[in-house]
Amino acid sequence: DNNEEENIGRIMIYVNVREEIEEFFPRMWKINQDKRRLMKSIKDQKIKIEWGKKLNRRLVR
Repeated sequence: DNNEEENIGRIMIYVNVREEIEEFFPRMWKINQDKRRLMKSIKDQKIKIEWGKKLNRRLVR
């Protein structure tokens, strides 16, 4: 009987861990997506700034 209880305990732990992992990974994935989006927008802004500087230099002359 004791052995069976231990097995049920292990299964419960396994199920809990799996649920936590399944909640955790989408969050990590979303954070990574947000980071990528942020990096992309920063890169885009830098490119716009560079273009702005080039255009300004041309306009100044």
